[in-house]
Amino acid sequence: MKMMMVVCITVLCAFGVCAQSMDDSIERGIALHDRALAEGEETALKCRETLEPFIEKNMVARAYYGSVITIQASFYADENPVHSLTLLEEGAQYMDSAVSNDPDNGELRLIRLSNGIEVSRSSPLKRYAVIADDVRWFENHPLPSSPEESAAILLNCGLYHLDAGDMDAALDALETCVESGAETAAVQNARDILRRYEE
Repeated sequence: MKMMMVVCITVLCAFGVCAQSMDDSIERGIALHDRALAEGEETALKCRETLEPFIEKNMVARAYYGSVITIQASFYADENPVHSLTLLEEGAQYMDSAVSNDPDNGELRLIRLSNGIEVSRSSPLKRYAVIADDVRWFENHPLPSSPEESAAILLNCGLYHLDAGDMDAALDALETCVESGAETAAVQNARDILRRYEE
């Protein structure tokens, strides 16, 4: 009986270490994702290598994995546009499947929404029809309690509405973003956009 208890405790400890290791690896992958655009393809590849072992079981890892593939696509946009478009489509599929697997996860929807805005504005792949679903989802759910997360959501919803030509909805989202009280790049971006429309 004591041996059975020791085995169970050992297995539970090992599982806890594996879970912590997975969480640490995913956090490292997200940090690499956030630096990839500025640092280049090597960082994007490191991000993919770091996240890839977890993309079947962890949908946040899967969404960031898809997003970094679209970042990687930007490095080929001028010299190999066909390869760039292939990477954009591949990355979009990973993000879409992550949201499809966990449709009520706001973090996944924000990853896809912010990526979709950038991809739609800067490439031939237009994601507006897909990200419209994310905007509707956010508009029908309470904002997170974190002012930083709320600001990011509101900015991206505002950008979507701007691109869709719905000025009233865009200005409302951007003004609410500024009022969130967060001191983030999202709020500064919203302020800058509002300033341009006031002139």
